[in-house]
Parts: sequence; structure tokens; C-alpha cells
Amino acid sequence: MPLSQDSGRAVAELVMGRMLSAVLDVSSFRKSERKRFVADFAERLFELAKGVRSPVHVVLEEAQLFAPQQAQGEERMLGAIEDLVRLGRNYGLGATLITQRFQSVNKEVLNQVECLFVGQLSGAHERKAIDAWVVANVEGEQLDTRALASLPVGTMYLWSPQWLGTFEKVQIAKKQTFDASATPEIGKRHQARTLAPVDLVELRGALADVEAKASADDPVALRRKVAQLERELDALKRAPPPPAPAPITVEIPAVSGDDLVALGTAADAIKAAADSVTRSLTAALALSKQAERPRSFGPSAAVLVGQAFSRTTPARTHPARPLPLPTGSDGEKMGKAERTVLIALAQHGPLSLTQAAMIGGYSSKSGGMRNAAAQLRTMGYVTGGNEQMTPTDAGLDALGQWEPLPVGRALAEHWYRQLGKAERELLRIVVASYPDALPLSEAAHAVGYAASSGGVRNAAAKLRTLMLVEGGNGGMRAAARFCG
Repeated sequence: MPLSQDSGRAVAELVMGRMLSAVLDVSSFRKSERKRFVADFAERLFELAKGVRSPVHVVLEEAQLFAPQQAQGEERMLGAIEDLVRLGRNYGLGATLITQRFQSVNKEVLNQVECLFVGQLSGAHERKAIDAWVVANVEGEQLDTRALASLPVGTMYLWSPQWLGTFEKVQIAKKQTFDASATPEIGKRHQARTLAPVDLVELRGALADVEAKASADDPVALRRKVAQLERELDALKRAPPPPAPAPITVEIPAVSGDDLVALGTAADAIKAAADSVTRSLTAALALSKQAERPRSFGPSAAVLVGQAFSRTTPARTHPARPLPLPTGSDGEKMGKAERTVLIALAQHGPLSLTQAAMIGGYSSKSGGMRNAAAQLRTMGYVTGGNEQMTPTDAGLDALGQWEPLPVGRALAEHWYRQLGKAERELLRIVVASYPDALPLSEAAHAVGYAASSGGVRNAAAKLRTLMLVEGGNGGMRAAARFCG
């Protein structure tokens, strides 16, 4: 039956589930394929042995390939084999290591050997490695390993200091079964013996079932599937929206003559009310100009103001006409920088100088902005230091005409026009995800940026400074006022 590099766990489950005797040939695998198959097989075999607790023997031919002394890039496979050899005996797992390169087998694994057979060896490195094992494990029994080079085929030295308690020279009998490794001889043909019948079709079906179950439970495969689904979801998010449906024409009955008469009457009433409000505001403004202080009014003016403001919004947010540039206590007109800071405070409430400058498109580190903040405090238009400035009533009155910020989605559109590209794209994806928080890495990936770049991190920091998003890079959420 064919093996694949991905079937290690499934083969281990099949062998342990049915207690099969099997030869697993990985000689055709590449190194990367072999280490993956062997690591998966050995790890799963060890896990299953803990529950089965039946005697199982694993023979590793060319053991230096599976437990190498130099394990660069093969640490997982080596660890799995080491667990199998070192701890397997506790669960009925035995192991035999076969090698012609004794010195290339990992010493942590080699030190677990309890019974050593050594045949004909001529290499100095192999003999040196054997000397080290004998010295570490056998007391009083020594051998000149140079004699190993002259041993006849089939003659071996056996050391088993604790298990069998013996050190002797033994003769290994010739194979009685078919010798697949024998060197072919001229004129002789070897006929392989017929093996016991095996239902390969049924066995292949069982292996396929086990592989399917193992693949469904494999964490690596599951993570790969999750990553693929995330890429598909990102592609859907970045795809253009579907075309708008064709408009539907709906016929609405025309306004009747009686309705037109009623509408005209209502329009006349509204116009009369508007004229009355205008006259009241004009009178209140005239009285305020005559007073020594802007907020001191006589009794009749107070009545007029009360009547006007009960039906309209405050004059400083929606003036009837542009007001002149405000002046300070010394009569000096307010500069552009001072007005920019004061408008930011009027729109947003208490802010730091850094936030107010950034909203107005200035650098908070410039001397001009610091001078503007100081001048506003001198005029009595703001209170507090640069860490938190609050507009005073006098400052709001002196500001004159200013445009309040919109709310909800209109506020988001306002900021999209004000921000740079990186900040704008990040804000779009975070607003679209509200009320869920979105990690910076996902938000950056969704808009085509690398989350590790300094530009993206600076853009996220700027959005937090402007109070447009909340939370750190691990989970950013759009400010609630965008989505109200």
C-alpha cells in the first residue's frame, strides 16, 4: 500500500487499532517528507500505546536517519523517537535500533540501549563510539574493539549488563525466511515466498477512513482551513458592492385643491412666526450693544431674549449672518490660530492643546500654537493648562459664527474628508465593524497595509489622539458618536 508524507498519524492509528505487523518503507521519501511522516507516526503511536498497553515492538533500520546526532531542522522527529525509546517501555513499547553508523546515532537515544549486538566493523569512528558505550555500561568487561574488524559474518559480541546479565561472543544463525537483502549470485534465482493473504482493498478503505478522521482533527489542517476562510472573507470585504437595484416608479396621487389651500395657510403662519422671531432677536441684539457688559440686559431685553431663544437654537451655533472677527479685552482682534483652537474647543468640548492643534491642522509643537493658547487664556476665553483646555462662556460668545459638527454617519464622512489616506482607511474599516473591536493587525490587513509598519501604528495613534477610536492596537473600536 502506498504511503504519503501526511499519513503518519493515520498509519499509527491503523496499526495500533488492529494490532498489525507492518513494514513501513520510507526510503522513497525526501528528507522533509520523511521527518514529517516519522514524527507524526512516532508521536501518535506513543499516545495510543498509553491507552492500549499491549506489547508492541518497533524496529528502526538505519536508525541514524531517525535519531541523528546532529538534529538541525529535525528536532521534532528526534524528540518523538527519544520519547518512544526512553519512555515507551512503561506502556509496552519496545524498540530495536539497527545501524552501521554507530557514531551517528543520537547519544541521548543510544544511552537507553540495554542490549547491544556488535558484528564486523572496521571504521575507527564506529569502534570509538562502541568503546564509549561499553565503558559507560559494562563494569569489568573490556574488549579490544580493533578485533571487530576480523569477525566472521554472523559472529557478534553481545553485551547486556542488566537485562540478560551477559557478555559473550555469539553466532547468529542464517535466515530461514526469504532474504530480501542477500546479494544476488550469478546463475541462481531466488523465489520470494508467498505471504499470508491480506485483504488489501479492505485495508486501504480502513486507512482512508482513519486518514479522513485524522485530517478533520488535525490542528495544523484546521489552522490552515481557518486561514483560507479568513482570506476569502477579506476578499469579500474588499470586493466592490453589488450594483444598486433598478429604481421602482411609484405613482402618488396629486395634492388636491383643498390641500393646497391648507398648505398656503400654514406657510403664511410660519412666515409670520419667523418674522416675529427675527424682530425679537434684532431688538435683543440692539439692547445688548447698549449695555456696559455683554451679558447684562434690562428686564424688557431679558423677556425678548427668553421669547426668542425658546423658539430657536442658540445664536452662536446658527447665526443669522456672519459676525465680525472677535476681539480681546484690549480690543485686539483674535488671530487665525486662536480662532482655530477656540472652534475646536467649541465643537468637541475640553481638549488638550495637542488634540486641538491636530483637529485644526496645526502642529502642537509649534511656538505659534502655544502662543495662541496663552493668548486665549489672557483674553479669558479658555481655562486650564495645555493638557486640558475648556472654553469659557465669554470665549463662545466672542467666537461668533462657527459650524457645529454633524452626528452619526455624517460625522464619519466629515472626518474622512479631513484625514490622511492611512488614517481614513483605518477609520472606515473600524467604523464598519462597530460595535465589535478590531485588532490593528486585522484592520491593516483588510485595507492592504502591513500591521508592523510604523506608518500604520502612527495612523492608529493619531486616531486615538483625535478621540475617533477607543482601545489599544489589540482591539480598536469606533467612537460611539459615529454610529448613533
